[in-house]
Amino acid sequence: PEEFSDEAALLSSVLDIAAETLNVSPQDIRFHRWEPSSSGFSVLYYFEVENPFVSKESIKQRTSIDDWFAALPVPVDSIRVLSVNELYPPPLVPKEGLPLPAWLIGAIAAGITGGLVICPLYHFYFIRMHFQKNPYRPHNEQMTLFVDHILKHATDEEVKKLATVSAAKAG
Repeated sequence: PEEFSDEAALLSSVLDIAAETLNVSPQDIRFHRWEPSSSGFSVLYYFEVENPFVSKESIKQRTSIDDWFAALPVPVDSIRVLSVNELYPPPLVPKEGLPLPAWLIGAIAAGITGGLVICPLYHFYFIRMHFQKNPYRPHNEQMTLFVDHILKHATDEEVKKLATVSAAKAG
């Protein structure tokens, strides 16, 4: 395949023979591109014919594979006539946009990521640092008020009974 695509003289002779086979002027035929086939043993040539008097159907009727095989200096396996739309397919239509704008998706992702980082950081770092710097001080004000209230409203027997039970447990 390389020897068929690299030679400029071979390409110009193929263009001239294609013009002669199609019965058009050599200026009406232009080389479009070539591609190696999937097997790697042949080359696909694409020619563009610009002639207002030649249609796709007339080219199919006028030429056969035998005419091309006899005329061209390179072996021909098949001939395929393409329309302009087949040779130059229209561009792909872009996909529809996202349901939300991109900046909003980014803001939501940033908020979720921030929450996933800040919540554990707060609970496991900042609270721990607070208790390392500030020692625990029990709130004795409530306990003192509670004891005073009980002592004022309890009878003497209940206080003595509670004191003896507490002394027995301690001793």
